[in-house]
Amino acid sequence: MKKRLWPVLSVLAAAILSGCATTSTTSYVADSVRAVDANTLASDTVQYLSDVLPPARTTLVVEPPKSGDAVTPVMLEKLRQRGYGVTTYTPKNGTKPPLGTPFRYAVSPLDNGVWLRLNYPGKEASRYYQRTTSGLISNAPFTVREGATNER
Repeated sequence: MKKRLWPVLSVLAAAILSGCATTSTTSYVADSVRAVDANTLASDTVQYLSDVLPPARTTLVVEPPKSGDAVTPVMLEKLRQRGYGVTTYTPKNGTKPPLGTPFRYAVSPLDNGVWLRLNYPGKEASRYYQRTTSGLISNAPFTVREGATNER
């Protein structure tokens, strides 16, 4: 009986883990992320993106988080200030996203800091920020994973 149970458990485990790997087109900012962190996160995002996507020639299509947060307005403003065209997109039945480069971000608490993840066509960049008494700091570069999907 135990030998018959293993194949079932293997399939069940694979199904559960694949659910964790699915992606969304919506950006995400956790409720617990502080408003004082928005400037650091947005500035670092713009600095990183300007090395990989040319600002004057790139229009970013962003699906913002479903609820208001402190990071999104700062992020969109900093992107525009740097020279990116920025279009926000909220999908409705039958509507297609505007032309441009799909871009999303996720900001989540992790340990005593914040984890920032950026996703754009074919790549995902992430960076951990440690929380100190003076704010967020990161002593590491962005970690980039190629082959990431940006589903639409």
